[in-house]
Amino acid sequence: GYPISKAAIGRLVSALAKEVRDLGIAVIGLNPGFVISEHVLADAVDNASHGWNIENGNPPTVPAKAVGYLCTHDDPLSFTGTDVDASALVADRQLVSSVRPGAADAARTPGFDE
Repeated sequence: GYPISKAAIGRLVSALAKEVRDLGIAVIGLNPGFVISEHVLADAVDNASHGWNIENGNPPTVPAKAVGYLCTHDDPLSFTGTDVDASALVADRQLVSSVRPGAADAARTPGFDE
């Protein structure tokens, strides 16, 4: 399920980064965190929020700003092979006015991510 595919993507990022680093290609995993998407909002309205606290989520601009930052960074290879937490990156670099740095953990449903 989800935890297995998430782990596989992490391994893929690490392995592929090693393969293409000498070509100057950065391979970066991005953990978008808990994003308040249309799907999440629809579930919240229908009272089917799966135990998510949507007040802990971030708007889609947070991972978007993280992608923009990584794509235009002077040295993207400094991030290669890593899994970057979008919420933490955006908060650290103050790329948007309001970020919930813990949003990566906010969507965890007990027993689902373990």
